[in-house]
Amino acid sequence: EPPPVIIYVNNRRTIEVVQDNSKAGRVVRLAHLCECGAELDLSNPEQTTELLRSSALQMSASILALRAQEADALQKARDETEIANFKLNSFLKFTEAIISNSPLPIGVYSADGQCVEANEAYAKLAGASRAALLAQNFHHNEVWRKSGLLRECLIALEQNIPREIDVETTTSFGLYVATVCRISPIQINGAMHLIIQIIDLTERKRIEEELRQMAFHDTLTRLPNRRLFMDRLQQALFRAKRNN
Repeated sequence: EPPPVIIYVNNRRTIEVVQDNSKAGRVVRLAHLCECGAELDLSNPEQTTELLRSSALQMSASILALRAQEADALQKARDETEIANFKLNSFLKFTEAIISNSPLPIGVYSADGQCVEANEAYAKLAGASRAALLAQNFHHNEVWRKSGLLRECLIALEQNIPREIDVETTTSFGLYVATVCRISPIQINGAMHLIIQIIDLTERKRIEEELRQMAFHDTLTRLPNRRLFMDRLQQALFRAKRNN
């Protein structure tokens, strides 16, 4: 699209400067007299010189004005970009602070499986340091594969939907855990990530096991009691009845 036509006017004449794009990609400017007062004599060298000098000055002033407008527009765009980047960085720092200080174990993973953020609660639950967690990639984690957590993460990424799974396993750092893992896909800086929130049920599972032991075993000898015998008998009768 060719550059616009520029009109220069002084007290006695109107000069039109037509701009166009050359084949070499340069801007070509052609000037000619559009209107002229009756008193202007182009055959007079002095008046011709005055015309050219006046035109050159007005062209320079117009070009400087256009450059000033372009500079203002560019500075405005830069200011808007800086403000947007500042707001984005502030939001990311705020989010990072929430994750870091949350009592709920939270890990953030990129789409390629690399851990990019892990809070202290997550490290404590896994029995590891934050640095050890950040070095992990869930694609190479055998515990995640066997527990089904890897499969749920891949589904969440592929379908862009949240997932939830109960996981009862021994972590890759040797600690037994019973958890509920909530997997949420999210865009961070234009790239897909997974935020995994973990609800720790390990202590509740331990208490439930102790209560079960107390219910079916003698508190002094730890031997099976009559209640356990009756429970196992009922289960055996149920299986025999189901299998005729």
